[in-house]
Formats: sequence, C-alpha cells, structure tokens
Amino acid sequence: MLIVTSKSFNIHFQNNPIALFLKQIDKKSFEDILQNIKSISGTDHLYLKIYYNMYTMFIDKSEEKYQIFKDSLYDNLKLFSKKNLQDLHYCLLVGNDSVIDPGKNITLEKLSIFDSMIRLNILTQPNGVLAEHVFMNYVNLSFQEFDIDRINTFSGKFIDKLNKNIRSNTNLFIKG
Repeated sequence: MLIVTSKSFNIHFQNNPIALFLKQIDKKSFEDILQNIKSISGTDHLYLKIYYNMYTMFIDKSEEKYQIFKDSLYDNLKLFSKKNLQDLHYCLLVGNDSVIDPGKNITLEKLSIFDSMIRLNILTQPNGVLAEHVFMNYVNLSFQEFDIDRINTFSGKFIDKLNKNIRSNTNLFIKG
C-alpha cells in the first residue's frame, strides 16, 4: 500500500506531485493496473478504485465524476476505518462545491452527506467533541432549506457535543 502525506492542507492539484503523477497515466493504463490489482486483491482494488474516483472528481469537476465517487464510496463503506470515512465524506463535501453545473440542489446534497456522517457516527472528533464550524455549517445549510425540524433535531442531538464555552451563544443563535 502506498501512503502519501503532505504538510499543507488544500493544496491545489496543479502543484500536487501525486496529481501530476496520476495525470501521466492514461485511462486505459489505469484500468489495466486496476484489473491486475483485482486479480491479486479485491480489497486493494476497491480502495484504489475509490481513491481514483475521488481524484477524477477533483480533476474533471463534473456531476458524473462526483456521483461515481459518491456511489463507489457509499457502496463500500464497510472497507474503511471511521477516520478514513470521515475524511472521504469531507472530500465529498469539497467535491460538491467544485462540481461544475451540478444539476442538483447542492444544499440538500451537502446535508445528505452530513446525515450519512451522523448515521455512521463519524461527525464528531474521536474525543466526542463536535467542531463548531461543522455544527454551524449543518445549521446554516438547514436554514437555507427552511428546515426547522432538521435544525431542532440536529441541535438537540449535537449541541452538548460542542465546547462548553460556545454552547450558550450557539443555542441563542439557533433559537433566535
């Protein structure tokens, strides 16, 4: 297994050495690689295919590539650790923002990704705390959809998972 890390967050694909490397592999060659790996390990094949689907979503920025990545991830949730699932869901959220002409309600799509994270119990940090920006993002998306029931259900479940020093003001914001 190859693991690649970077000290920078949100690095642009134009400057990313792995993205530059992957651009050199044409689609037919990559399919040959996938087929070879499939004959060796079905699990490794699925991992590589899902991560490649994520890569093509960010490169092509199309609704089709976004949906292919999302479907491949959702069809194989059991393969991944909670941390990897959380990271891949965040990639879906970012990919949702970068899709050109998505043809669907982006707000509802983001809420569905967050709802998947809630179902999988991967929305909070390992210590059980929910980051304020995640909480506020979900609430703001729900506000955009005028979905007060969703806001109340979400806040009832997660407001106590926020840091204590922001709970009161966050509660006022939601009730206000």
